[in-house]
Amino acid sequence: MKTLLSLSLILSSAFCFSQAIDENTATKIDSINGIIKNQNGAVQLKSYWELGKLYMGNKPEVAIKYIDTLKNESLALNNIEYNVKSNIMRAFYLMEKAELKKAEELYLKNIPMLDSLQLGPDVASAYSMLGVTQMQLGNFDDALDSQLKALKKAQSLEYSEEKLAGFYLNIAGVYMNTGKINKSIEYLEQAESAYIKSNNQPSLMRVKANIANIQLRRKNYKEAIQKYQESAAYFKKVNDTFALARMYNFIGQAYKRALDFNNAKIWYNKALKISEDTNKPILTAMIYRDLGRVAGLEKNDDQAIYYYKKSLDVNLKANIKRGILDGYSLITKYYERNKDYKNALEYKKKFGIIKDSIFNKESNDKINELHLKFETEKKEAAIALQEEEIKTLNAQAENDKLTKTLYGIGMFSFITIAALLYFGFKQRMKKNKIERERQEEILKKEIEFKKKELTSQTLHLVQKNTFIQELKDNLEKIKKSPELFKVEFRRLVMLLKKESAEDKDWEVFKSYFSEVHNDFDNKIKAIAEDISEKEIRLASFLRMNLTTKEIASMLNVLPDSVLKSKYRLKKKLSLNKEQDLNEYLNAL
Repeated sequence: MKTLLSLSLILSSAFCFSQAIDENTATKIDSINGIIKNQNGAVQLKSYWELGKLYMGNKPEVAIKYIDTLKNESLALNNIEYNVKSNIMRAFYLMEKAELKKAEELYLKNIPMLDSLQLGPDVASAYSMLGVTQMQLGNFDDALDSQLKALKKAQSLEYSEEKLAGFYLNIAGVYMNTGKINKSIEYLEQAESAYIKSNNQPSLMRVKANIANIQLRRKNYKEAIQKYQESAAYFKKVNDTFALARMYNFIGQAYKRALDFNNAKIWYNKALKISEDTNKPILTAMIYRDLGRVAGLEKNDDQAIYYYKKSLDVNLKANIKRGILDGYSLITKYYERNKDYKNALEYKKKFGIIKDSIFNKESNDKINELHLKFETEKKEAAIALQEEEIKTLNAQAENDKLTKTLYGIGMFSFITIAALLYFGFKQRMKKNKIERERQEEILKKEIEFKKKELTSQTLHLVQKNTFIQELKDNLEKIKKSPELFKVEFRRLVMLLKKESAEDKDWEVFKSYFSEVHNDFDNKIKAIAEDISEKEIRLASFLRMNLTTKEIASMLNVLPDSVLKSKYRLKKKLSLNKEQDLNEYLNAL
């Protein structure tokens, strides 16, 4: 359900590119095509960019041809601005084709370059679409961070309330998916107010549909269906097929949750036809999955497995890993329920392979991100200091020039002094550059060393689960075969001695962690003197942005146990209900 809600709340405000080729858009396309052949340079690049935008929302395969041309021409002309813009447009295309990880990487690589070129509106839009991509990947914390950056940039550009409403809607979607309903409503109401004032009916209908999602979560099915149908009627009128498909899908969701399965199937199939016709793989896969769930609730197992496999096929074709994971899980449970253990085992193995690939990559990415942020902050500080020195030297040069002019110093003296100042400035810049490169190299080596050590210690903590499992297996052997007690008892003692000897690894981990995170454990002890070692360990893992499931795996406990520990830690740190524990720890 959360995945479906995110699509409504986020994609509804994907306002960067046109969503349909209406009569006005077609006129613009014809006009640009009529003059583009006679253009050259930056003017022609802008026309390719405009054509890409106009086609992207409705005919992405046509749009990408213009974007490829824009990329090649901008490289030939050494035009950095349109080169970066072509990369941003390609990221949007990849997102449309459900190649989400590639899209995220392209956004992250090019947004800083947009910012350095001072292309403020493009930066705001790119951050917004990065947040959309991260939401679809399930990275809610990253998605919220990107959407808040988009809003901040838009506010700095003094956008109108109507334009800001799109960003409000995105942020509302992230809060919805993290369970913060009140925060979601707060931003939805801001968006609704702005659209009412500007009489923006298309956007207002999307907001109303999002409010319907909240009604759905609160089990007010009748009210939710009514609002969805109002929005669907509008989108059908303006021929916004994708928005219409999503409304039909949500109506099906509402009927399913109200246990009206016949109506649920009717609306799901309406949504499915539009989704397949417009080639939206993420939505298509979800609809097949939900049809399978309805069949399961109706005890129609053959139809359920048919739809589950159809959903899996779409996800496999589009390489939507989280959808693939969901598909394998559903099919495994189906075969287990029907006692077809051979097929259940086959899909269980496939589930394990894809789960491990996602988990291992995400864990490594989080660890690497910690060190990347640390190194980046150091470099940014050095660059800022260097820029300040340049400003000081420039100001000094201007003062010298003014002084020499006022006192009538001869041209020869002025040129000589200016040359000396320039030479001194160049020498200082050269010296500073050498010193900065030397410091960066030292810092790079130091961070690399600490990175390897911290990663090693983190992986070792994960490997403790192996010990615990082995201990359990031996205890089971003793339970089943008492005659093995003496042999297995000696083995248990050896295992415990080995584990005891390795307890010092936590202290080593804590030492490296404190170096990377500025004496984190002492800071938290200063806030709560009675904090336990286990609570410090939990706080350290949270500071590394590990998820509840990852922490539970490392500590060999249930996720519910980790949630309870987080609640106790938050209470011990005297945080109120509104304060976020992760944000608080990251600020230490």
